[in-house]
Amino acid sequence: MSQTVTSPAREQGNTALASMPDIPLNKKHIWIYIVGALGYFFDAFDILLSSYVIPLISEQWHLEKDALAWFATAGFLGMAVGGFLFGSLGDLIGRKKAFMGTVLLYSVFSLLCAAAPNVPLLFVFRIIAGIGLGGCLPVDMAMLSEFMPPKWRGKLMTLLGVFWVGGATAVGFVSAWLSTYHDFRLIFIAAGVPVLLIFLIRLKVPESPLYLYRKGRVEEANRILQEVHGRAIDASELFSGGNETEQEKNGVLKGVFASLIKVWKYNPRTTFMIWYAYASVLFVYYGVILWLPKILIASGYKTTAAFLFTSYITLVGLIGVLFSIYLVDKVGRKWSVALSFILMGIALYAFAFALDAPTSSFVLLGVYDMFESIALAILYVYIPESYPTLLRVTGFGWATAVTRVTSSFSPLLFAAVWGGMGLPSTMFFSMIMLALAAVFILAYGKETKDKLLS
Repeated sequence: MSQTVTSPAREQGNTALASMPDIPLNKKHIWIYIVGALGYFFDAFDILLSSYVIPLISEQWHLEKDALAWFATAGFLGMAVGGFLFGSLGDLIGRKKAFMGTVLLYSVFSLLCAAAPNVPLLFVFRIIAGIGLGGCLPVDMAMLSEFMPPKWRGKLMTLLGVFWVGGATAVGFVSAWLSTYHDFRLIFIAAGVPVLLIFLIRLKVPESPLYLYRKGRVEEANRILQEVHGRAIDASELFSGGNETEQEKNGVLKGVFASLIKVWKYNPRTTFMIWYAYASVLFVYYGVILWLPKILIASGYKTTAAFLFTSYITLVGLIGVLFSIYLVDKVGRKWSVALSFILMGIALYAFAFALDAPTSSFVLLGVYDMFESIALAILYVYIPESYPTLLRVTGFGWATAVTRVTSSFSPLLFAAVWGGMGLPSTMFFSMIMLALAAVFILAYGKETKDKLLS
Protein backbone atom coordinates (compact mmCIF):
# COMPACT_ATOMS: atom_id res chain seq x y z
CA MET A 1 0.00 0.00 0.00
CA SER A 2 2.83 2.38 0.77
CA GLN A 3 4.05 2.16 -2.84
CA THR A 4 0.66 3.14 -4.23
CA VAL A 5 0.42 6.23 -2.06
CA THR A 6 3.97 7.30 -2.75
CA SER A 7 3.77 7.30 -6.52
CA PRO A 8 1.27 10.16 -7.09
CA ALA A 9 3.39 12.58 -5.10
CA ARG A 10 6.50 11.60 -6.99
CA GLU A 11 4.78 11.73 -10.37
CA GLN A 12 3.94 15.36 -9.59
CA GLY A 13 7.59 16.02 -8.77
CA ASN A 14 6.76 16.83 -5.18
CA THR A 15 7.77 14.46 -2.42
CA ALA A 16 5.63 14.06 0.67
CA LEU A 17 8.28 15.59 2.88
CA ALA A 18 8.49 18.66 0.69
CA SER A 19 4.73 19.02 0.19
CA MET A 20 3.63 18.49 3.80
CA PRO A 21 4.40 22.07 4.95
CA ASP A 22 2.32 23.40 2.01
CA ILE A 23 -0.82 21.39 2.76
CA PRO A 24 -3.72 23.85 3.08
CA LEU A 25 -5.99 23.84 6.08
CA ASN A 26 -9.14 21.86 5.28
CA LYS A 27 -12.44 20.99 6.94
CA LYS A 28 -11.05 17.77 8.43
CA HIS A 29 -8.22 19.67 10.16
CA ILE A 30 -10.67 22.22 11.52
CA TRP A 31 -13.07 19.57 12.81
CA ILE A 32 -10.30 17.66 14.64
CA TYR A 33 -9.01 20.96 15.98
CA ILE A 34 -12.38 22.02 17.39
CA VAL A 35 -12.94 18.63 19.03
CA GLY A 36 -9.57 18.87 20.78
CA ALA A 37 -10.03 22.55 21.60
CA LEU A 38 -13.31 21.85 23.39
CA GLY A 39 -11.40 19.62 25.77
CA TYR A 40 -9.03 22.52 26.35
CA PHE A 41 -12.02 24.80 27.02
CA PHE A 42 -13.26 22.53 29.79
CA ASP A 43 -9.74 22.09 31.14
CA ALA A 44 -9.74 25.82 31.93
CA PHE A 45 -13.36 25.68 33.06
CA ASP A 46 -12.61 23.02 35.65
CA ILE A 47 -9.25 24.32 36.87
CA LEU A 48 -10.87 27.62 37.86
CA LEU A 49 -14.03 25.91 39.05
CA SER A 50 -12.51 25.65 42.54
CA SER A 51 -12.45 29.44 42.78
CA TYR A 52 -16.22 29.53 42.49
CA VAL A 53 -17.36 26.42 44.33
CA ILE A 54 -15.19 27.15 47.39
CA PRO A 55 -17.36 30.08 48.59
CA LEU A 56 -20.53 28.05 47.98
CA ILE A 57 -19.18 24.95 49.74
CA SER A 58 -18.20 27.20 52.63
CA GLU A 59 -21.72 28.61 52.72
CA GLN A 60 -23.48 25.23 52.49
CA TRP A 61 -21.25 23.05 54.64
CA HIS A 62 -19.62 25.72 56.84
CA LEU A 63 -16.05 24.56 56.17
CA GLU A 64 -13.04 26.42 57.52
CA LYS A 65 -10.46 28.10 55.26
CA ASP A 66 -7.89 25.28 55.68
CA ALA A 67 -10.38 22.63 54.56
CA LEU A 68 -11.33 24.73 51.56
CA ALA A 69 -7.68 25.09 50.58
CA TRP A 70 -7.30 21.31 50.72
CA PHE A 71 -10.28 20.98 48.39
CA ALA A 72 -8.36 22.98 45.77
CA THR A 73 -5.28 20.88 46.49
CA ALA A 74 -7.25 17.63 46.00
CA GLY A 75 -8.13 18.59 42.44
CA PHE A 76 -4.54 19.50 41.59
CA LEU A 77 -3.18 16.26 43.05
CA GLY A 78 -5.60 14.31 40.85
CA MET A 79 -4.42 16.34 37.86
CA ALA A 80 -0.81 15.50 38.71
CA VAL A 81 -1.58 11.78 38.62
CA GLY A 82 -3.54 12.19 35.40
CA GLY A 83 -0.74 14.16 33.79
CA PHE A 84 1.90 11.46 34.05
CA LEU A 85 -0.54 8.52 33.80
CA PHE A 86 -2.37 9.54 30.64
CA GLY A 87 0.70 11.27 29.28
CA SER A 88 2.54 7.97 29.33
CA LEU A 89 -0.53 5.99 28.22
CA GLY A 90 -0.85 8.27 25.21
CA ASP A 91 2.58 7.11 24.05
CA LEU A 92 2.00 3.47 25.04
CA ILE A 93 -1.55 2.61 23.95
CA GLY A 94 -2.25 5.37 21.43
CA ARG A 95 -3.41 8.96 21.35
CA LYS A 96 -7.04 8.16 20.55
CA LYS A 97 -7.70 5.80 23.47
CA ALA A 98 -6.15 8.27 25.90
CA PHE A 99 -7.91 11.13 24.07
CA MET A 100 -11.29 9.53 24.84
CA GLY A 101 -10.50 8.13 28.27
CA THR A 102 -9.55 11.44 29.83
CA VAL A 103 -12.83 13.20 29.12
CA LEU A 104 -14.92 10.18 30.11
CA LEU A 105 -13.24 9.90 33.50
CA TYR A 106 -13.50 13.61 34.12
CA SER A 107 -17.16 13.96 33.16
CA VAL A 108 -18.39 10.95 35.17
CA PHE A 109 -16.64 11.95 38.37
CA SER A 110 -17.56 15.62 38.03
CA LEU A 111 -21.18 14.50 38.04
CA LEU A 112 -20.44 12.32 41.07
CA CYS A 113 -19.04 15.43 42.80
CA ALA A 114 -22.46 16.97 42.30
CA ALA A 115 -24.04 13.96 44.01
CA ALA A 116 -21.51 13.71 46.88
CA PRO A 117 -23.38 13.42 50.22
CA ASN A 118 -20.43 14.47 52.40
CA VAL A 119 -17.00 16.12 52.40
CA PRO A 120 -14.82 12.96 52.26
CA LEU A 121 -16.61 11.60 49.19
CA LEU A 122 -16.55 15.03 47.55
CA PHE A 123 -12.76 15.11 47.98
CA VAL A 124 -12.35 11.57 46.60
CA PHE A 125 -14.51 12.25 43.56
CA ARG A 126 -12.70 15.52 42.98
CA ILE A 127 -9.32 13.75 42.95
CA ILE A 128 -10.51 11.15 40.42
CA ALA A 129 -12.12 13.81 38.22
CA GLY A 130 -8.78 15.60 38.40
CA ILE A 131 -7.01 12.50 37.07
CA GLY A 132 -9.12 12.67 33.92
CA LEU A 133 -8.68 16.40 33.62
CA GLY A 134 -4.92 16.19 34.16
CA GLY A 135 -4.63 13.77 31.27
CA CYS A 136 -6.55 15.97 28.84
CA LEU A 137 -3.92 18.62 28.32
CA PRO A 138 -0.85 16.54 27.35
CA VAL A 139 -2.85 14.12 25.21
CA ASP A 140 -4.85 16.82 23.45
CA MET A 141 -1.83 19.02 22.76
CA ALA A 142 0.17 16.16 21.25
CA MET A 143 -2.81 14.89 19.26
CA LEU A 144 -3.55 18.27 17.73
CA SER A 145 0.09 19.18 17.05
CA GLU A 146 0.52 15.95 15.07
CA PHE A 147 -2.56 16.53 12.89
CA MET A 148 -2.12 20.21 12.02
CA PRO A 149 -0.14 21.21 8.87
CA PRO A 150 3.26 22.63 9.93
CA LYS A 151 2.63 26.11 8.50
CA TRP A 152 -0.60 26.34 10.49
CA ARG A 153 0.47 24.46 13.61
CA GLY A 154 1.98 27.37 15.52
CA LYS A 155 -0.97 29.70 14.91
CA LEU A 156 -3.63 27.08 15.61
CA MET A 157 -1.99 25.73 18.74
CA THR A 158 -1.56 29.26 20.03
CA LEU A 159 -5.18 30.03 19.17
CA LEU A 160 -6.13 27.36 21.72
CA GLY A 161 -5.52 30.10 24.25
CA VAL A 162 -8.83 31.60 23.11
CA PHE A 163 -10.56 28.41 24.25
CA TRP A 164 -8.66 28.58 27.55
CA VAL A 165 -9.78 32.16 28.14
CA GLY A 166 -13.28 31.16 27.05
CA GLY A 167 -13.40 28.33 29.57
CA ALA A 168 -11.87 30.41 32.36
CA THR A 169 -14.35 33.22 31.69
CA ALA A 170 -17.36 30.98 31.13
CA VAL A 171 -16.99 29.24 34.49
CA GLY A 172 -17.16 32.65 36.16
CA PHE A 173 -20.28 33.78 34.35
CA VAL A 174 -21.98 30.38 34.71
CA SER A 175 -21.08 30.30 38.41
CA ALA A 176 -22.34 33.87 38.89
CA TRP A 177 -25.66 32.86 37.35
CA LEU A 178 -25.93 29.61 39.35
CA SER A 179 -24.77 31.22 42.58
CA THR A 180 -28.23 32.72 43.01
CA TYR A 181 -29.38 29.17 43.85
CA HIS A 182 -26.68 28.85 46.56
CA ASP A 183 -25.84 25.26 45.59
CA PHE A 184 -22.32 24.26 44.53
CA ARG A 185 -23.66 21.02 42.98
CA LEU A 186 -25.13 22.89 40.02
CA ILE A 187 -21.67 24.10 38.98
CA PHE A 188 -20.34 20.53 38.89
CA ILE A 189 -23.30 19.49 36.73
CA ALA A 190 -22.58 22.38 34.37
CA ALA A 191 -18.99 21.11 34.11
CA GLY A 192 -19.73 17.40 33.67
CA VAL A 193 -22.67 17.10 31.28
CA PRO A 194 -21.16 18.88 28.23
CA VAL A 195 -17.97 16.82 28.47
CA LEU A 196 -20.01 13.61 28.12
CA LEU A 197 -21.09 14.90 24.72
CA ILE A 198 -17.46 15.64 23.83
CA PHE A 199 -16.61 12.00 24.61
CA LEU A 200 -19.15 10.82 22.02
CA ILE A 201 -17.77 13.21 19.41
CA ARG A 202 -14.20 12.02 20.01
CA LEU A 203 -15.15 8.52 18.87
CA LYS A 204 -14.91 9.84 15.30
CA VAL A 205 -11.37 11.23 15.61
CA PRO A 206 -8.71 8.98 13.96
CA GLU A 207 -5.48 7.86 15.55
CA SER A 208 -2.41 10.04 14.99
CA PRO A 209 -0.61 8.87 11.80
CA LEU A 210 2.74 9.98 13.24
CA TYR A 211 2.13 7.77 16.29
CA LEU A 212 1.04 4.85 14.08
CA TYR A 213 4.18 5.13 11.96
CA ARG A 214 6.45 5.11 15.02
CA LYS A 215 4.67 1.94 16.13
CA GLY A 216 5.29 0.25 12.78
CA ARG A 217 1.69 0.51 11.49
CA VAL A 218 2.70 2.23 8.27
CA GLU A 219 -0.22 1.27 6.03
CA GLU A 220 -2.74 2.50 8.59
CA ALA A 221 -0.78 5.74 8.93
CA ASN A 222 -0.86 6.19 5.13
CA ARG A 223 -4.62 5.74 5.05
CA ILE A 224 -5.23 8.33 7.77
CA LEU A 225 -2.77 10.80 6.19
CA GLN A 226 -4.75 10.68 2.97
CA GLU A 227 -8.07 10.88 4.81
CA VAL A 228 -7.09 13.91 6.90
CA HIS A 229 -4.82 15.87 4.56
CA GLY A 230 -6.74 15.14 1.37
CA ARG A 231 -3.77 13.90 -0.66
CA ALA A 232 -1.67 10.77 -1.06
CA ILE A 233 1.28 10.92 1.35
CA ASP A 234 3.68 8.14 2.25
CA ALA A 235 4.30 8.02 6.01
CA SER A 236 7.67 6.33 5.45
CA GLU A 237 8.80 9.22 3.31
CA LEU A 238 7.27 11.93 5.48
CA PHE A 239 8.47 10.72 8.86
CA SER A 240 11.67 8.86 7.98
CA GLY A 241 13.86 11.74 9.17
CA GLY A 242 12.82 11.19 12.78
CA ASN A 243 13.13 8.29 15.20
CA GLU A 244 12.97 4.68 14.12
CA THR A 245 9.67 2.87 14.44
CA GLU A 246 9.03 1.17 17.73
CA GLN A 247 7.13 -2.09 17.90
CA GLU A 248 8.00 -3.44 21.33
CA LYS A 249 5.31 -3.25 24.01
CA ASN A 250 6.03 -2.87 27.68
CA GLY A 251 3.67 -3.30 30.57
CA VAL A 252 1.69 -0.15 31.28
CA LEU A 253 3.03 0.35 34.81
CA LYS A 254 6.60 -0.34 33.74
CA GLY A 255 6.18 1.91 30.73
CA VAL A 256 4.85 4.80 32.80
CA PHE A 257 7.93 4.98 35.02
CA ALA A 258 10.35 4.07 32.25
CA SER A 259 8.97 7.04 30.34
CA LEU A 260 10.21 9.41 33.04
CA ILE A 261 13.75 8.14 32.58
CA LYS A 262 13.43 8.50 28.80
CA VAL A 263 12.25 12.10 29.10
CA TRP A 264 15.31 13.05 31.16
CA LYS A 265 17.71 11.03 29.04
CA TYR A 266 16.46 12.68 25.86
CA ASN A 267 17.65 16.12 26.94
CA PRO A 268 18.05 17.00 30.65
CA ARG A 269 18.36 20.73 29.98
CA THR A 270 15.21 20.83 27.87
CA THR A 271 13.23 18.87 30.44
CA PHE A 272 14.48 20.98 33.35
CA MET A 273 13.67 24.21 31.49
CA ILE A 274 10.17 23.03 30.58
CA TRP A 275 9.37 21.75 34.08
CA TYR A 276 10.55 24.91 35.80
CA ALA A 277 8.95 27.37 33.37
CA TYR A 278 5.61 25.56 33.22
CA ALA A 279 5.46 25.05 37.00
CA SER A 280 6.47 28.60 37.91
CA VAL A 281 3.93 30.39 35.71
CA LEU A 282 1.02 28.31 37.00
CA PHE A 283 2.21 28.30 40.62
CA VAL A 284 2.02 32.10 40.63
CA TYR A 285 -1.22 32.20 38.64
CA TYR A 286 -3.16 29.82 40.86
CA GLY A 287 -1.85 31.45 44.01
CA VAL A 288 -3.42 34.70 42.86
CA ILE A 289 -6.56 33.67 41.01
CA LEU A 290 -7.91 30.81 43.14
CA TRP A 291 -8.32 33.00 46.22
CA LEU A 292 -9.49 36.14 44.44
CA PRO A 293 -13.28 35.56 44.72
CA LYS A 294 -12.99 34.58 48.38
CA ILE A 295 -10.83 37.66 49.11
CA LEU A 296 -13.31 39.93 47.34
CA ILE A 297 -16.25 38.46 49.24
CA ALA A 298 -14.38 38.95 52.52
CA SER A 299 -13.81 42.57 51.45
CA GLY A 300 -17.53 43.18 51.15
CA TYR A 301 -18.37 42.13 47.59
CA LYS A 302 -21.53 40.13 47.05
CA THR A 303 -20.90 36.61 45.74
CA THR A 304 -22.23 37.34 42.25
CA ALA A 305 -20.19 40.56 41.97
CA ALA A 306 -16.99 38.80 43.13
CA PHE A 307 -17.48 36.06 40.55
CA LEU A 308 -18.05 38.60 37.76
CA PHE A 309 -14.99 40.65 38.74
CA THR A 310 -12.78 37.55 38.55
CA SER A 311 -14.29 36.66 35.18
CA TYR A 312 -13.48 40.10 33.79
CA ILE A 313 -9.85 39.70 34.86
CA THR A 314 -9.56 36.33 33.11
CA LEU A 315 -11.27 37.77 30.04
CA VAL A 316 -8.37 40.23 29.64
CA GLY A 317 -6.28 37.18 28.82
CA LEU A 318 -8.00 37.09 25.45
CA ILE A 319 -5.91 40.10 24.40
CA GLY A 320 -2.78 38.15 25.29
CA VAL A 321 -3.91 35.15 23.28
CA LEU A 322 -4.52 37.32 20.21
CA PHE A 323 -1.03 38.80 20.56
CA SER A 324 0.44 35.32 20.94
CA ILE A 325 -1.02 34.23 17.60
CA TYR A 326 1.15 36.89 15.97
CA LEU A 327 4.21 36.44 18.19
CA VAL A 328 4.48 32.65 17.94
CA ASP A 329 5.63 32.71 14.31
CA LYS A 330 7.00 36.25 13.97
CA VAL A 331 9.14 36.48 17.09
CA GLY A 332 9.28 32.73 17.71
CA ARG A 333 8.42 30.47 20.63
CA LYS A 334 11.56 30.96 22.74
CA TRP A 335 11.81 34.75 22.92
CA SER A 336 8.06 35.32 23.14
CA VAL A 337 7.76 33.12 26.21
CA ALA A 338 10.88 34.49 27.91
CA LEU A 339 9.85 38.15 27.50
CA SER A 340 6.32 37.36 28.70
CA PHE A 341 7.69 35.86 31.91
CA ILE A 342 9.70 38.99 32.64
CA LEU A 343 6.85 41.42 31.91
CA MET A 344 4.22 39.51 33.88
CA GLY A 345 6.55 39.45 36.89
CA ILE A 346 7.03 43.22 36.74
CA ALA A 347 3.27 43.83 36.42
CA LEU A 348 2.49 41.57 39.35
CA TYR A 349 5.07 43.23 41.60
CA ALA A 350 3.75 46.68 40.69
CA PHE A 351 0.21 45.50 41.48
CA ALA A 352 1.22 44.91 45.10
CA PHE A 353 1.83 48.65 45.53
CA ALA A 354 -1.35 49.79 43.76
CA LEU A 355 -4.06 48.35 45.99
CA ASP A 356 -5.08 51.79 47.21
CA ALA A 357 -5.73 52.87 43.60
CA PRO A 358 -8.56 50.65 42.29
CA THR A 359 -8.13 51.64 38.63
CA SER A 360 -4.36 51.12 38.65
CA SER A 361 -4.61 47.80 40.47
CA PHE A 362 -7.24 46.57 38.02
CA VAL A 363 -5.11 47.59 35.03
CA LEU A 364 -1.92 46.05 36.43
CA LEU A 365 -3.66 42.79 37.27
CA GLY A 366 -5.06 42.78 33.74
CA VAL A 367 -1.59 43.40 32.27
CA TYR A 368 -0.25 40.51 34.33
CA ASP A 369 -3.02 38.23 33.07
CA MET A 370 -2.40 39.32 29.46
CA PHE A 371 1.29 38.33 29.57
CA GLU A 372 0.46 35.18 31.51
CA SER A 373 -1.92 34.23 28.69
CA ILE A 374 0.79 34.88 26.08
CA ALA A 375 3.29 32.74 27.98
CA LEU A 376 0.90 29.82 28.48
CA ALA A 377 -0.51 29.90 24.94
CA ILE A 378 2.96 29.68 23.42
CA LEU A 379 4.23 27.19 26.00
CA TYR A 380 1.46 24.82 24.93
CA VAL A 381 2.91 25.01 21.43
CA TYR A 382 6.53 24.92 22.53
CA ILE A 383 6.45 21.96 24.93
CA PRO A 384 5.11 19.29 22.52
CA GLU A 385 7.44 20.55 19.79
CA SER A 386 10.43 20.12 22.10
CA TYR A 387 10.10 16.31 22.18
CA PRO A 388 10.12 13.58 19.49
CA THR A 389 6.96 11.60 18.71
CA LEU A 390 7.41 8.71 21.12
CA LEU A 391 8.04 11.14 23.98
CA ARG A 392 5.73 13.96 22.94
CA VAL A 393 2.73 13.04 25.09
CA THR A 394 4.99 11.65 27.81
CA GLY A 395 7.13 14.79 27.93
CA PHE A 396 4.11 17.06 28.17
CA GLY A 397 2.43 14.64 30.56
CA TRP A 398 5.28 14.61 33.06
CA ALA A 399 5.65 18.39 32.80
CA THR A 400 1.92 18.69 33.49
CA ALA A 401 2.17 16.27 36.42
CA VAL A 402 4.98 18.23 38.04
CA THR A 403 3.07 21.46 37.46
CA ARG A 404 -0.09 20.06 39.04
CA VAL A 405 1.87 18.95 42.12
CA THR A 406 3.51 22.34 42.60
CA SER A 407 0.23 24.11 41.86
CA SER A 408 -1.56 22.04 44.48
CA PHE A 409 0.44 23.77 47.19
CA SER A 410 0.19 27.21 45.65
CA PRO A 411 -3.06 28.27 47.42
CA LEU A 412 -1.67 27.08 50.77
CA LEU A 413 1.77 28.69 50.40
CA PHE A 414 0.47 31.95 48.97
CA ALA A 415 -1.92 32.36 51.89
CA ALA A 416 0.86 31.63 54.40
CA VAL A 417 3.50 33.92 52.85
CA TRP A 418 0.97 36.67 52.17
CA GLY A 419 -0.19 36.59 55.80
CA GLY A 420 3.33 36.41 57.22
CA MET A 421 5.32 38.76 54.98
CA GLY A 422 2.75 40.91 53.23
CA LEU A 423 1.71 41.26 49.62
CA PRO A 424 4.75 43.18 48.27
CA SER A 425 7.22 40.54 49.49
CA THR A 426 5.02 37.77 48.15
CA MET A 427 4.89 39.37 44.73
CA PHE A 428 8.63 40.11 44.78
CA PHE A 429 9.40 36.42 45.26
CA SER A 430 6.92 35.64 42.49
CA MET A 431 8.70 38.06 40.15
CA ILE A 432 12.08 36.44 40.89
CA MET A 433 10.62 32.99 40.23
CA LEU A 434 9.31 34.14 36.84
CA ALA A 435 12.56 35.93 35.94
CA LEU A 436 14.54 32.74 36.58
CA ALA A 437 12.19 30.90 34.22
CA ALA A 438 13.01 33.44 31.50
CA VAL A 439 16.75 32.91 32.10
CA PHE A 440 16.41 29.12 31.78
CA ILE A 441 14.34 29.43 28.58
CA LEU A 442 16.93 31.68 26.95
CA ALA A 443 19.82 29.49 28.13
CA TYR A 444 18.42 26.01 27.39
CA GLY A 445 15.55 26.47 24.95
CA LYS A 446 15.73 25.87 21.19
CA GLU A 447 13.58 27.64 18.63
CA THR A 448 11.03 25.27 17.02
CA LYS A 449 8.94 27.50 14.74
CA ASP A 450 8.46 26.22 11.16
CA LYS A 451 10.07 22.88 12.07
CA LEU A 452 8.63 19.55 10.97
CA LEU A 453 7.94 17.37 14.00
CA SER A 454 10.24 14.36 14.37
